[in-house]
Amino acid sequence: MSKQIFRAAQQGKLDELDQTPDAVLHATDPAGNTALHVAAMAQQEDFAKKLCKKLPLLLLKENNEGNTPLHCALKSAHGENLFTSIMTVYIDKVRDLEEEGRRGFKANKNGESLLYLAANRESSKSVDLLLEMGVVAPDSVGPNGWTALHAAVFRKNKGN
Repeated sequence: MSKQIFRAAQQGKLDELDQTPDAVLHATDPAGNTALHVAAMAQQEDFAKKLCKKLPLLLLKENNEGNTPLHCALKSAHGENLFTSIMTVYIDKVRDLEEEGRRGFKANKNGESLLYLAANRESSKSVDLLLEMGVVAPDSVGPNGWTALHAAVFRKNKGN
């Protein structure tokens, strides 16, 4: 990925997104992150949404750790709003891609599903959205044999 688009994604520079060829936007950095991964980690909502509209396949692109941009959004400090915004707007597109055989809702290489990450982050809005949309199995097993329910209970008890 070019350093210019990497910085644009980090800083949310929409004008640079408009001027960047699609091939450059599909490129990755050494960690396997696309511009959409970077925007998700930096919580650049407008940049991420515009990039999703332009290249929806990037939503399913995995980095070297098996994280999609949706995983990255949930892992970022305040990524719940970005995650729910993208999911709400682009859920139909992601479902279409999944029906074509592309997997966007699977777990990363650590076994962390989107639901597991949302529960582990105490992101109730994201958990509710994922369950409401029916795009994840609530009983799927994550790291250490835990389900999203285990993660949620552990987080709640740890905070008390």
